[in-house]
Amino acid sequence: MNIINEVRLRVWANQPDEFFEEAIVDADGTIAGTTGECKEGMDISYKGIWGYHPLLISLANTAEPLYLVNRSGNCVSSAGAAFYLDQAKDLCLRGGFRKILMRGDTDFSQTRELDR
Repeated sequence: MNIINEVRLRVWANQPDEFFEEAIVDADGTIAGTTGECKEGMDISYKGIWGYHPLLISLANTAEPLYLVNRSGNCVSSAGAAFYLDQAKDLCLRGGFRKILMRGDTDFSQTRELDR
């Protein structure tokens, strides 16, 4: 992810000035069921589905995935999200965005993280 994001910075550098007005960063998790048995990290979700719960942090402006993290199927949507949202923020600032809007459902609205 880090290597791709370093290349992404060079691609962004070729964009027009208005591209950098505002970065809209989305965070979302989904349950990815699997029929495999005994796969590392696989677990049962709150919906009773065996699988994984990947986290996707993306730049909504361009639909670019900035970070994709495979997580255990039994974790909550926001698990580990603050770390990757911070990484996305730093990436967008390095890229030259002047404003950053972060979006996610209520599970991502962690008061402790928002207050900082």
